[in-house]
Amino acid sequence: MHSYAQRYRATSVGTVNRVRLVIMMYEGAIGAIRAARRHLEGGNLSRKGTYVNRAGSIVAELQSVLDMERGGEISRNLDRLYAYVIEQLTEANIENNSAKLAVAERVLSILKEGWDGIAHMPDVQTAGVPVQRASPASPQLAAQP
Repeated sequence: MHSYAQRYRATSVGTVNRVRLVIMMYEGAIGAIRAARRHLEGGNLSRKGTYVNRAGSIVAELQSVLDMERGGEISRNLDRLYAYVIEQLTEANIENNSAKLAVAERVLSILKEGWDGIAHMPDVQTAGVPVQRASPASPQLAAQP
């Protein structure tokens, strides 16, 4: 598991820090996709696969902690987006398709922008409905994008 996901799981801190950890997970996934694209373009398919898998693991972790009951429609939408990103990553890996990696990167970048906005909200400490729940080793997120 990527270090961002490990930090997310191991940290039980305030909302601001949890939001920052989610942002770090997005940054990790986006960075892994960019590395995969570089390796694909350079012909190093083994390294490409390593980075695609890393990005997929991070997105799967984000998806696994969605709180469908408390997060409602937002959680359901995120679940669909995460599934789409994982599908794009899988197909990109199988087909060696840089365009599908670019699509996955763009979706995650847009989602990250939303979380960046949350991080700058003055009332993020008292943010409303959680959209993600704690997995057995994960803290609960109390903010929504």
